[in-house]
Amino acid sequence: MGFLSRFVKRDRREYPRLPARFDVMYGRGEELTLTTSVDISEGGLSFLSRSPIPEGTELDMRLMIAPDNQEDMIELTSKVVRNEGKRTAVAFEDVRRSDLQRLLDFMARLPADARAAEA
Repeated sequence: MGFLSRFVKRDRREYPRLPARFDVMYGRGEELTLTTSVDISEGGLSFLSRSPIPEGTELDMRLMIAPDNQEDMIELTSKVVRNEGKRTAVAFEDVRRSDLQRLLDFMARLPADARAAEA
């Protein structure tokens, strides 16, 4: 390890993140809280939470991918991987192929400036 590499913060994420603001519901079972996402990737997302959620907590997620149709959502399970203030990051778990395709289609429709931030 070189001298400078100790001071360079490395992004260890497996998938690139895109800034994305849309409604998200999180919780367990039917006890869900409505909030707003901050960013998303095919492997997870971060969202605003009222208080830190312990790392390792399993959450049910509902991603409201169509603002004009609240019935159009992707339902996923996730695990909390990090908290940064009021921002919680989760990794998706056991994503069905059909849900992954819907997620990728949603990400492809994000504004061009969000996709440019990934490069």
